[in-house]
Amino acid sequence: MAIAQLRHGPEGFGDIAPKTEAARVATMAQMMGDLVVVVGLVVRVMVGAVKVGREQRSAETDARDASAEPASGDPTS
Repeated sequence: MAIAQLRHGPEGFGDIAPKTEAARVATMAQMMGDLVVVVGLVVRVMVGAVKVGREQRSAETDARDASAEPASGDPTS
């Protein structure tokens, strides 16, 4: 887990290296928090895109159904 976290932040490349155990824990917590924020944003964008797509599809289907319905004065209905 710690090795995977090292790849998500610049701390893993040696430019900033925490010296104490508490600093290492804080650094890992910050990296995990950043990862959660990024994943959360990606999920939010994807869910929004799906919602817009469903709304557009529903509007197209409703418009198609409305044009296919017979007129109210049509004797065949």
